[in-house]
Amino acid sequence: MARKLSIGAPTEGLPEMHQTKPPGALAQATMRQAGKPLRRFLLLSLLALLPLGLFASTHSAAGAPPDRTFYARDYGARGDGVSNDKAAIQAAIDAAAAAGGGTVVLDKQGNAGVYLSGNLYLRSGVTLEIQPGVQLVASTYIGDWDNHGCDTSGGGCNCDSDLMAPLIFADNALDVAVRGGGELVGTGLAMHGANGQTCEWRICGSGPGMIFLGDVSNAVIEDLTIKNAQTVGIVLAESDNVTVDRVRIETSTDWMCNDAIDVFGSQQVTITNSDIQSGDDNIALKVECGIYAARHMMSDLDCNNLEPVRDVTITGNTVYAPYGGQGLQIGWEAQGEIANVRWEDNVVRRGTARPVSVWPRFIDQEKTAIHHIYYANNRWDDGEPIAELRINAPQKDCQYYEIYWNGSLVEPFVQTAAECGGTTSPFAEDINQDQRVDSLDLQLCANVILGLETDPDVVARADVNGDQAVDLADLAAIEKAILER
Repeated sequence: MARKLSIGAPTEGLPEMHQTKPPGALAQATMRQAGKPLRRFLLLSLLALLPLGLFASTHSAAGAPPDRTFYARDYGARGDGVSNDKAAIQAAIDAAAAAGGGTVVLDKQGNAGVYLSGNLYLRSGVTLEIQPGVQLVASTYIGDWDNHGCDTSGGGCNCDSDLMAPLIFADNALDVAVRGGGELVGTGLAMHGANGQTCEWRICGSGPGMIFLGDVSNAVIEDLTIKNAQTVGIVLAESDNVTVDRVRIETSTDWMCNDAIDVFGSQQVTITNSDIQSGDDNIALKVECGIYAARHMMSDLDCNNLEPVRDVTITGNTVYAPYGGQGLQIGWEAQGEIANVRWEDNVVRRGTARPVSVWPRFIDQEKTAIHHIYYANNRWDDGEPIAELRINAPQKDCQYYEIYWNGSLVEPFVQTAAECGGTTSPFAEDINQDQRVDSLDLQLCANVILGLETDPDVVARADVNGDQAVDLADLAAIEKAILER
């Protein structure tokens, strides 16, 4: 257990400090400069008191150890584009999980490299590697899918009754990844029911999505192409520490309800360097429980206690939504908190009807708060800056606060943190209130502990964990925040 230190009092094992106030500003500046080496020594001495490993990251790297490789072919997969490889691929995934984690490989041998499958369940510690030139193709036969919600009795095909499992689904899992340079190919609008009858999936939320992570911690989705998705390409639902990087999503541009990436109630999400086109929203942040695909498959989802969307960075992406969807979007569903989001340096292709917007239509009068949102340097694909943020009128007081467009507070609908009882920074660990958590906050907290910083506001913010004492536990909380962000 970390030892508590009284603010301003000498610390056991550290030299005692006595401050004197110089008479003027020049003398104060001189003392600040002269005191830098001593403060650095004090900080290092203080950190040396901490137990070894106290600041170690609580998360391991997402994905599997490289020395445990499981080839789907060894479990019976043929990869010929005709045989159903669902059972074989799932067997390889289950074997990797049973071994404590591993990489399941879909590889190309000769002309074979098309793996036909229904929905797959990704387990903790497993990476699914779809190698370059390989396709994982969603079967169009309804019988290959769990939870399809379709009535095929009597040779008919009624698929309007429920939602459908996605192609890759992870629930309540740790350390998973989907990567490899290959392609995921969806079903489009058509699937086949009994006796080969074609079913048209034209109900919002129906049909299989592509990747769904529900209640997952530590995940990577990278180096993939996702094509022809019927519903959402990637869903992140109540998950944390997720990276989406270098993903190309090419879904139908003439069909609504097929968002490219939806982030529901998730934290510490990074979406970067991806090229996205879809018929509906390209990247959307939401808090809701009512309509998104595969929610009924999540084991721990509590619709009465939805998680917020927090700590999301969306940068370096190119998006295109010509049908009428949003490019970069918050809403429509925002029945909780969406906070600390950075949309920076993204490109929107001309023809996108609504490039950047905050547009919640369904909110919770008590819980909804959209705040500390930062937009900067987003532009059209011809280089022209996007002129403004599209934002709808709030439905309650303090629905929006601290939303910035290229450094300026958005008007007239957005309020300040002071007006809404919030803090200027979204981070509890941001002691110097510069909108980020870094070594400067660590040093400032140490200075409070050592008695070198006595400003009451700074001292109050340095009590990060709210236990009425500024001590090593607060330093540990700041260090943990630095490592995780």
